[in-house]
Amino acid sequence: LESVQFTLSHAQAFMVALCSEETVIIGHALQNDLAALKMEHNCNADSAMLFTCKDAPNATCSLKDLASSVLKKEMPNIHCSVNDARTASICIEDGFIKTNGKTELIERSFSSKTRRSSNDLFVHRIPKGCQPEHIKNMFLSHTSIQPEEVTDIIYNSDTGKTTVSFLTS
Repeated sequence: LESVQFTLSHAQAFMVALCSEETVIIGHALQNDLAALKMEHNCNADSAMLFTCKDAPNATCSLKDLASSVLKKEMPNIHCSVNDARTASICIEDGFIKTNGKTELIERSFSSKTRRSSNDLFVHRIPKGCQPEHIKNMFLSHTSIQPEEVTDIIYNSDTGKTTVSFLTS
């Protein structure tokens, strides 16, 4: 990261210049983006908060599942923040606004029923080159929690996914 030209301070200054208190930020799971920017903004339209998963009412649906259910559209395997923002916006318009807030339940492609136990954590968007041992070490260095197992990472295009299992407490 030594050669990075655009820093967190740059991103924060850009957002402050771009947004007023009345600016509506539209996206999916915006709390993650706002937390990464160390920013609070109370005028949001977050597609992750407007829809309910069919099999788990308290879960947050993925943008992939939301697009599939609401728009009947497959999301590309390559992450594109512009496409994600547009898709979230269209899902809000077509699946929430045009239905007067009467949203359909979202079918999840990765159901909690497919997990082995409640002690498993699904980890995704893992960069290429990362090994299960790296994931294990990350948990140890940042949380001091030893994963019991990290399954092999399955890569699609540029990122991968795995399941991390933990012992019960």
